[in-house]
Amino acid sequence: MKAKWREQSKQGKVILHGMYGNSDVLPTPSPFVLKLETYLRLTKIPYEVDKVDFWGPKGKTPWISYEGEHLADSQFITEFLSRKFGKQLANKYSIKERAIGTMTRVMVEEHLYWAGVMWRFAFGGKDTFQKVLRGEKSFIQWLIFRLIAPQMRSSAWSQGVGRHNETEIKAIMLNDLRAISTVLGQNKFLLGEEPCEDDCSVFAGLASAVFSTNSPLEKELNDELSNLKEYCYRMKDLLWPDWESHMNKLKQN
Repeated sequence: MKAKWREQSKQGKVILHGMYGNSDVLPTPSPFVLKLETYLRLTKIPYEVDKVDFWGPKGKTPWISYEGEHLADSQFITEFLSRKFGKQLANKYSIKERAIGTMTRVMVEEHLYWAGVMWRFAFGGKDTFQKVLRGEKSFIQWLIFRLIAPQMRSSAWSQGVGRHNETEIKAIMLNDLRAISTVLGQNKFLLGEEPCEDDCSVFAGLASAVFSTNSPLEKELNDELSNLKEYCYRMKDLLWPDWESHMNKLKQN
């Protein structure tokens, strides 16, 4: 399979391999796939999407094929493409601002992400089968959830965040979102008036909480954290004008 993509990727486009579908509100259930496609849209790097062969090197999704090479890990990919295409978007900001962007991204991907895993696959997923009975989810979606959930909870336990209870998980999420909200302040984007690479990570990490119908922090996102909600809609409008049509196409498929 990888040999096929090696040849196809020599045609000048980045091939983005990722997990798509199985989400009612997002183009992909993976924040890292959403991060990478958002980055490709932001930088206008030519790409095409492969939704079938989504597990790549290191057993990770997303991964890319480009010029006969395969590369995994969304951050390694972003840094590789930034060098390859000369797209260092954060260079317009100061060294200190870029450091703040890096720390915010790491918090989103290495801390908030795991709290989100627990909410989705442990606490927030309790009523998944009831949604099937009400016709709000397909049986296939429920089956995938049942197959994936134990593995995700096990990974979260090994990481450490998965050892906390529901109240503690919600507190972790709220504290992280408050920190991001403080960094964002009145900025249009994370560091200022223009988006950079770290915006792709932050947007992708927040998207599930902002756009999901069962977000545990819906009240806070409409109140003290409203700048995060406005930020996500701003990123969506800028880079995903086809969000709704994209979602409809996924549902039809």
